[in-house]
Amino acid sequence: MKYQLVVFLFLLPLFSFAQKEIKGRVVDRKTLKPVPLATVTLHPIGSQNILAYTMTADDGTFF
Repeated sequence: MKYQLVVFLFLLPLFSFAQKEIKGRVVDRKTLKPVPLATVTLHPIGSQNILAYTMTADDGTFF
């Protein structure tokens, strides 16, 4: 029983980092029109490591 608990506690952080969900909308600053097919990336501040990425839809939204 203790062995299973130790394994579970060891693997728990891995599950929490397994999926990242980012969502929002990209618009042009001047015209406020949506930006289609833009690549959106999520990374820690000051790092080039990409944690998650997606592309915007025709209406500028991303999930």
